[in-house]
Amino acid sequence: MTSIDVSDEFSEPDPDSSDEWLPSTGNSRASSPDASPGGREGDRASSRARTPTPPPPPTAPNPFGKAKKGRASSRAPTPIGKAKKKGRASSRGCGDDWHQAGWQPNNFPFTATPGPRRAAADMDSDLPADFLTLFLTDELLQNIVDQINLYASQYFEAHPDNLPYSRGHAWKPVSVPEMKTFFGLSFLTGYIKKPSLEMYWSVDEVDATPHFGKTMPRNRFQIIWRFLHFNNNASQDASDKMYKVRPVLDYIVEKFKELYQPGQNICIDEGMMQWRGRLSFRVYNPQKPVKYGIKSYILCDSATGYCFNMRPYVGEASTLPEIVFSLLDRLPGHGYKLFMDNFYNSVALCERLLGVQTNVCGTLRKHRGEPQIISEMTKTDLGVGEKVVRHNERVMVVAWQDKRLVRMVTTCHQDSMQWVEVWRRGNREKVAQLKPSVLLRTMHP
Repeated sequence: MTSIDVSDEFSEPDPDSSDEWLPSTGNSRASSPDASPGGREGDRASSRARTPTPPPPPTAPNPFGKAKKGRASSRAPTPIGKAKKKGRASSRGCGDDWHQAGWQPNNFPFTATPGPRRAAADMDSDLPADFLTLFLTDELLQNIVDQINLYASQYFEAHPDNLPYSRGHAWKPVSVPEMKTFFGLSFLTGYIKKPSLEMYWSVDEVDATPHFGKTMPRNRFQIIWRFLHFNNNASQDASDKMYKVRPVLDYIVEKFKELYQPGQNICIDEGMMQWRGRLSFRVYNPQKPVKYGIKSYILCDSATGYCFNMRPYVGEASTLPEIVFSLLDRLPGHGYKLFMDNFYNSVALCERLLGVQTNVCGTLRKHRGEPQIISEMTKTDLGVGEKVVRHNERVMVVAWQDKRLVRMVTTCHQDSMQWVEVWRRGNREKVAQLKPSVLLRTMHP
């Protein structure tokens, strides 16, 4: 596997305004991968200080209306659809010039063989339970059983003075078959909803679920639940916030990577597991369907949705390249196409991924290494459907005006437009609209 240096000059920013995760670890604009320490306003001020500007000549009255309040119009209005300033190399990106024409996409041969691998490829069954055993193996269950029995013995050693009629006196070590029964009933409680755990063993004819009582006694289920454990408390690592579940998490994620090879198109995004309990790294986003929970960075196969790798967010100050390269794992060097949103993308990261034969495509935030003409562009500079394109022979950046200004970055798509059918307000049927090819590939890899 290729050795990759994941140290970089920028830290993990907060998500964009529509993904306002709390608590946060930084500011997305302040920690931009290509932002200079003085900020954009400081660059402008310093450039004005170095270059004396002669007084503007008298201008004719503005035929397009009055100048904006607080600004003196020193030039004629810019024609719609044309950029205000000539393109030049961005002071926040690489030092090469940005060009308007002559873009050639990067094409790497795809050398991986997608599909099931090892035990998953040898399986001749279509039963969901058989596929579950590929991940929830007897090896993993035996490790869980050992930790439960160890925790129970540690508990009774620390509490020798239990009450005579305590349920703890009925404890006996669990086994792998018993844990399979326990987990099976636990999965079933997610399908059959009841207000309390005890009601699953109710004998009332109105709300009885006889399968639970026939499968495992209530008291036995509750005492296993009481001592459910996944790691040894005696050797706890205080620096690892996932220590309690670390063996299970690492084992299952390794199985994800071992049993399937993704297709050429892959994507990275965040996922949320709902959780409202007390947790130091619980995040909150009022604009998401699941507002409270544990956020994870996830790499999936775009065609099947298979989760190849995941990394829970526990509040650590990781850089975005560290996150991206850790999720890619063994995939670099095989010609993959990685689709990401503007939380991750930057020109610098695109160029680093090109170095390991991995193409990139997705939306782009301001001040992520794009040329200055696109960085300073506003929605009033372009008409609806118009675009501005710049490239540095490795990365192409596109600004396209729809209902709002959209910035995109790609290393593997043509600079072209395609007709698509879209819904428009006030129309009963879809209407044709031209959209950039890179945008369509981002939405439908």
